[in-house]
Amino acid sequence: MGRARGGDRARARRCRDGADPRDTGPGWRIGQSVRHAKFGLGIIIDAEGRGGDARVQVNFRDVGVKWLALEYAKLEAA
Repeated sequence: MGRARGGDRARARRCRDGADPRDTGPGWRIGQSVRHAKFGLGIIIDAEGRGGDARVQVNFRDVGVKWLALEYAKLEAA
């Protein structure tokens, strides 16, 4: 099964820019456990974009993998 579109390229761009590829922005990082009001508990597995365009891919325990815009997702650290 392949990676989500652009995930590897986005990560490579962040590495070339000198940013930590696990850093998804203020307070979020790949591998971090999070909670979403509708989807429940999950782990951030990928991220792309910055600022208002930032989004994370989360593997939720009960509903599977979802891409979420950080601006709207209202994630909480779990």
